[in-house]
Amino acid sequence: LYEDNIILSLLLSALMLQSLNPKENLETNFDIAFNQLMSGKVFDKFVQMVDAQHGDLQDLIEIKSGQSQIVPRIDAKKITITSDTDGHMSYVDLKALGFAAVALGAGRLTKEDVVDFDVGFYCHKKQNDIVKKNDALFDIYYNDESKLNDSLEKLKDSFLIDQNYSSENINLDQIQKAASDNLIQEIITYDGQKYQNLNLKTKFFEI
Repeated sequence: LYEDNIILSLLLSALMLQSLNPKENLETNFDIAFNQLMSGKVFDKFVQMVDAQHGDLQDLIEIKSGQSQIVPRIDAKKITITSDTDGHMSYVDLKALGFAAVALGAGRLTKEDVVDFDVGFYCHKKQNDIVKKNDALFDIYYNDESKLNDSLEKLKDSFLIDQNYSSENINLDQIQKAASDNLIQEIITYDGQKYQNLNLKTKFFEI
């Protein structure tokens, strides 16, 4: 999951570079963004942004020096939802997943609603990931029992464990690899240019 977020962030950076220098191809700009990230220049720029807004730099200084790691500071209670069967993960209604998070307090239905920054989900499985019985599916962080119950009701509508893929006639490894390789289905740029079949996950690990 972290790798996917890195790839998506690099891709967005590459597309911004593309708008500044359309003559370069997307993969070249992806490489440029990746190299900036790995050189540490991206982190240094983030520190400058925090400093400009008078943020506390101590944790960032310790992270860069290797004295500490990024650890989320969460004070909320936690429960883990596990699977009761084998199969593969199928997210059938992402809107329901979003409303489940809102029900916890992680988002707003109206502008007057107050966001609770300690609550939310950690999703252990991506679309089409293989699931075994008792595998962790979601970590749910909450502060209010009634909100948790409301959220769980909405969460039930957002996914299912598809047992059709448990058949011996289907290669689960191939299914998972296909889902992983196709992180980006298609890109259409502002000028109408299309990019398809981008295997950025493999490219990311090969650079």
